Amino acid sequence: MQRSRGARLFSCGVLVLLVTLSGIPLGAQAPSPRAGGTLFRTNIYGDPENLDPIVRTGVRTVMVTMHIFDGLVKLDAERGVIVPDIASRWTISPDRKVYTFTLRRGVLFHDGSEVTAADFKYSFERVANPANASPALPRLAGVTGAQPFQAGKAAEISGIKVLDPYTLQITLEEPNNLLLYDLTEVWASVVPRQAVERLGREFGSRPVGSGPFMFENWLRDAQVVLRRFDRYWRVDASGNRLPYLDRVVFRIMREMSTIEAEFEAGNLDFSVMLDPQYRKYTAHPGYKDNLVTVAELFTRHIGFNLSQPGAPWLDKRVRQAINHAIDRKAIVEKVLHGKAYPATGILPPSLAGFDRSLPGYEYNPERAKRLLAEAGFPNGFAVKIISTDHPAYGLPAVEAVMGYLAAVGIRVQPEVMESAALTERTHAGNYEWYSSSVGGATHPLAYLRRRFHSRFIGAPGNFTRYKNLTVDDLLDRAAEAPDTAAMIRLVRQAERIIVDDAPWWFSNYNKAVIAHQPYVQGLRPVPTDIDFQPLEEIWFSASPRRR
Repeated sequence: MQRSRGARLFSCGVLVLLVTLSGIPLGAQAPSPRAGGTLFRTNIYGDPENLDPIVRTGVRTVMVTMHIFDGLVKLDAERGVIVPDIASRWTISPDRKVYTFTLRRGVLFHDGSEVTAADFKYSFERVANPANASPALPRLAGVTGAQPFQAGKAAEISGIKVLDPYTLQITLEEPNNLLLYDLTEVWASVVPRQAVERLGREFGSRPVGSGPFMFENWLRDAQVVLRRFDRYWRVDASGNRLPYLDRVVFRIMREMSTIEAEFEAGNLDFSVMLDPQYRKYTAHPGYKDNLVTVAELFTRHIGFNLSQPGAPWLDKRVRQAINHAIDRKAIVEKVLHGKAYPATGILPPSLAGFDRSLPGYEYNPERAKRLLAEAGFPNGFAVKIISTDHPAYGLPAVEAVMGYLAAVGIRVQPEVMESAALTERTHAGNYEWYSSSVGGATHPLAYLRRRFHSRFIGAPGNFTRYKNLTVDDLLDRAAEAPDTAAMIRLVRQAERIIVDDAPWWFSNYNKAVIAHQPYVQGLRPVPTDIDFQPLEEIWFSASPRRR
């Protein structure tokens, strides 16, 4: 890849500024991977919402769709670099506005048709079409010609050009240091136009992609089954065609007691373990050496609806009081069994740009009471909070903070719902407070921009409806910064303003843990989300023994 000096600053190794905080080595692996076998794993978050990559971007969906679809580039999250995918190489113009991608020849969709540059143009215009209501639509806003296309004034996006069947060119109105990063996400996957138009709405339940696994079946609320795509283009370092596994079964399982029983019976090959299981498995004689841990790029928090007319928390002092009222360190130790890191701000410690000098909010209930009184609420107020039953950031976490808030006069009424319902309500702004965990972005600018830039209010990610024009300006300038140091400086300035504004109660950063059977090889400490395992690289060193 030939690039200008300015372009190199934000390409591969610098664009994604990820530093893995921790990970447990997996030990010696067999020298030669074995092909075959069916892997059983859990999806603890529930059924996927929709298997069309442009429709939903939640963890429970992406952990499935990431194996059905491929894009131009992909993220090697452990090394913190962007690497080629269907695009074998790319160049960036000296003004950092024109990206030219060269595609591999002979890459096939699961229906046997070849992937071409025209398929990528179709896929991106499908994302940008407002009629499809994709939450990823704002990601393409800076592409030349995107706005006239979205307004119905142009039949195509002029800045996305097919130069020949294997060359795609994307032109931006202004430099955007996040373009390559954005293109690593599942929404930027290529889809076959013929299949999409033939299946219509059913494409979301019968997807066709070009990834390592093909869709086989989906039994709602029970399991999703993918099977090996025998004509997948990737091979390993020894020339063996990927993937190694014949099938992957995602079992929809929410009860950890059931998951533990199935795992210890050998009926699950690996599973994420939640907080109550963490201490058990770190001391378990049979599994303590079969754990993978990493500080994930997720921030647990309570979000305040800043578009709620007349709400007490529209006053910044009230939001700051809430942050002082709760002992987040005690919650990490007593409720989360030590399986987390207390939050000082938004960006987690695994991410470059993490500001170690940011003090965060100290536990100080007396100061919280003073701030509430200054804001005109000396006796507190009542509030409703929506959450799921997730043990780390759902109802148990809400119950853990209720006593602290009651001590300063804030009376919390929780409402528990399925994560799909919570997603709909946060997207629509139909709530007072919510409790959740968000993140996964591997670039500090992307992490902040999606949650706090006013351009992303609502479904794109800014669920609190937070709006601060100074923050918008800092994040916009960071997107065009000429070098990494300048970008991080601007991001840190924005984060300090956001933390002071306190649109969230900043709770903790997740410590993720996978427990696996001893024969499972190739699992990795993926910090974006430990559930985003590259299953095409997983293999069995021995045959599983199921019960």
